Amino acid sequence: MAFILVFPIALSITAVVVGTLLGGMTFPTYTFLVPVALAVPFLLFLVVCTGLAEELGWRGFALPHLQKTRTAERASWILGIAWGLWHLPSVVLLPLLAQQATIPQAMLSLLGLTIGIVGYTIVLTWLYNNTQSLFWIVLLHGYANAWQSYLVLSSGSFMAQVAYGVLPWLLALWVLKRYDTQTLTQRVPQVQLRKAV
Repeated sequence: MAFILVFPIALSITAVVVGTLLGGMTFPTYTFLVPVALAVPFLLFLVVCTGLAEELGWRGFALPHLQKTRTAERASWILGIAWGLWHLPSVVLLPLLAQQATIPQAMLSLLGLTIGIVGYTIVLTWLYNNTQSLFWIVLLHGYANAWQSYLVLSSGSFMAQVAYGVLPWLLALWVLKRYDTQTLTQRVPQVQLRKAV
């Protein structure tokens, strides 16, 4: 599926460009977190250990159950907040234990990450509901993490990391405007869109 191949690359490159512009045109100096020679094993590791391990729960179990009694948009908000808080150990506890952040800094990082993940979750709900395929979601999760690691996290640019969290909201807002929020599968008729504008 073209979206799965293009979206993570476009998101990561755009995040680095935006981060560079907002960071005073300071170009990132790359120190890859994982050697490029290990890119394929790293990708496979991420697909299994982040994609499969997480998505069996998030989109495989939680999302279908949440959507039984809630709209796709509301289910995405609940799931996105839960998914954001899931990162509490890595975003809050590890930096605090390593004395790399203060408690307010760690909490702000978690808040920002969670808000960003809600936007990303809306996009994934849209993709899942339109494909009904957990396989594509698992693949996208691991593949996106690999591109994020090599292009965004390895850049050392804090602004690029912030941009990576915020940018999915642009697509999420487009999805919420163009698709019925009940299911995120039916396009809103153009006549209705014109009236809304």
